[in-house]
Amino acid sequence: MIGAGLALGAACWGLARVSNLVLAPRTFLVLFTLAWLAYACGALVTAQLRGRVTVVVILTVSVLSRILLLPAPPSLSTDVYRYVWDARVSSAGIDPYAYPAAASEVAGLRDTSIYPRLNHPTWRTVYPPVAQAFFRAVYRLVPDNVFAMKLALGLAELIALAALALLLRTLDVPLGRLTIYAWNPLLLVEIWGSGHLDALVLATVTCRKSTVSSSFTTNAKSPCCPA
Repeated sequence: MIGAGLALGAACWGLARVSNLVLAPRTFLVLFTLAWLAYACGALVTAQLRGRVTVVVILTVSVLSRILLLPAPPSLSTDVYRYVWDARVSSAGIDPYAYPAAASEVAGLRDTSIYPRLNHPTWRTVYPPVAQAFFRAVYRLVPDNVFAMKLALGLAELIALAALALLLRTLDVPLGRLTIYAWNPLLLVEIWGSGHLDALVLATVTCRKSTVSSSFTTNAKSPCCPA
């Protein structure tokens, strides 16, 4: 388990050191394959484990892998730049759904760091209102900062991780199976490396499921009233 965790951490460290993964496909594929092999080994080894040490190791590797990827500039996807752009537009009092980034109406909001990295600048935003509210909230705290947006999404994903751990405990499932989620290389790269919005979905789904399961378990353990 520790060996698999170290291999996963090494793969994340290597991925974070590549400035542009799109321009280094071989390096990316080698490191990503290593991460998946480490993940598979870790998931198999910990599947039936329940001990406290197991949980500590799983969570330690999880947090360290995430921290390693957090500072890395997004290169596989530039969606996070669009999140910041949408927040900039709405903070300027303009409806983010009204104009594409390339429209002349928002030309005054363009800069040399966010706008050039937008994908599909001729498209209007596709992100729903709740997501826009999240972007705006992060922008109010730290404007025009991609790292801050990644960090906020990462914190949302950590809420999902905590909710999943609570769910496994409530259902009396071995906490070692937390590895299946916590060490997943796709999740690590897409959310902590690229800063994808999926983190909000994960947090919402896992928190809802955990709440429902806890409520059901509590009711099931309550003594029944005599007929």
